[in-house]
Amino acid sequence: MRRRAPAVALGALAAVLLVAALLPLDAVGNDLANRFAPPSPAHPLGTDHLGRDVFARLAAGTRLSVGFTVVAVAVCASSTCWWPCRRSCSPWCSRPCSPPAP
Repeated sequence: MRRRAPAVALGALAAVLLVAALLPLDAVGNDLANRFAPPSPAHPLGTDHLGRDVFARLAAGTRLSVGFTVVAVAVCASSTCWWPCRRSCSPWCSRPCSPPAP
């Protein structure tokens, strides 16, 4: 059961990213005739006060947030991996670095 949780989480993240990246949604197009429309097949979460599709805006925001998160994690992971090597090991990190002593 424990090993299934990361796979389920990664699958859900992949599904969200796939929807956000592949659906041809217009997040900024206004349709004033469709203001405050309730959820429908054309607009799964309805529309806002300018007639913009709420689902499209949510997908665009998700795509942007996940992109920033991936960059932040990559920067953090690279600095965490290489910073101890520069301080305690040779410049090319020829031997594994041990964690600092508490």
